[in-house]
Amino acid sequence: MVFKTYQFPPLPKKPANLVFLWLGLLLIFVGLVIVHLEISFTTLIWGFSDIFEYLGRYRSPNFTELDTCLSLILLYLFDSSLQMTFALWKT
Repeated sequence: MVFKTYQFPPLPKKPANLVFLWLGLLLIFVGLVIVHLEISFTTLIWGFSDIFEYLGRYRSPNFTELDTCLSLILLYLFDSSLQMTFALWKT
């Protein structure tokens, strides 16, 4: 008994790595946007520092005052005299 072997066709060539092309195009685009908006380099750097400072404030929440906050919320929701006071005060 003779088995016939099947020859698979070769795989196609691996596509070129286009990461550097896309990064270059992205840098060109960002540069054109900066020039078009007339943003100075120092303004851009200060903006990044503000963004990093803002993102740095996101930490785990602090629930030490949770019982006080919930009691004040419930007081506001269910105390009708307080609701009338705020309603009159806002108008």
